[in-house]
Amino acid sequence: SNGFFMGSLKYNDLVQAMRKSTSSNRVKGLMRSTAATVLPDTSLAELEYLIMTKGVGRLPVVDEDGLLVGLVTRTDVLRQHDLYDDI
Repeated sequence: SNGFFMGSLKYNDLVQAMRKSTSSNRVKGLMRSTAATVLPDTSLAELEYLIMTKGVGRLPVVDEDGLLVGLVTRTDVLRQHDLYDDI
């Protein structure tokens, strides 16, 4: 909270939670607090490596204090290689 990255919630986690849901479910009980993050100066090569090895489609970008400053996606990486065309 207060701008700090606390975790991520994957779509599949949300679907599973909805299947066995009660109205008392909270995001903090569903999210993954061990999500990988990157710094603003992370290299493209490192982003590619993390996306491939972690099997994620996006990585939160945090500053040195852990404040969330952005999000980089697999599509962002593909665009850097001209491998993704906007429709």
